[in-house]
Amino acid sequence: ISEKTGIGVEYFEPIQILKYEKDGYYGLHVDNAYNDNPRKMTFQIYLNDVKKGGETRFPKLGIKFKPKMGRAVLWWNFEDDSRGTADLNTVHEGCRIKKGEKWTATQWIKLRPIQPVFTSSPSLS
Repeated sequence: ISEKTGIGVEYFEPIQILKYEKDGYYGLHVDNAYNDNPRKMTFQIYLNDVKKGGETRFPKLGIKFKPKMGRAVLWWNFEDDSRGTADLNTVHEGCRIKKGEKWTATQWIKLRPIQPVFTSSPSLS
């Protein structure tokens, strides 16, 4: 993910793996967490093919993405400013699973670094 986005891992929250079973969904929301270090971007990877349903839909943009194994979707969560103002165009939902199940891996990328990056192993002596 770091290679694809050009952003260092020190900006990454722990990756989240989600499973949605038949009739599962996630209602309309934005990913921008309202705190002093908001989620700048979302990188979502589909880990399986969904038999029916389960699209990620952005109603204000008029687009939806069908979950297919290996496909990834990347979007910005806030307007182009340093305050982290939510971009309401990125309101999205995980549509209802009509048949099968859906697995995703979601990586949220923060505005500022949240963890140190180790460039070498600590000395054991």
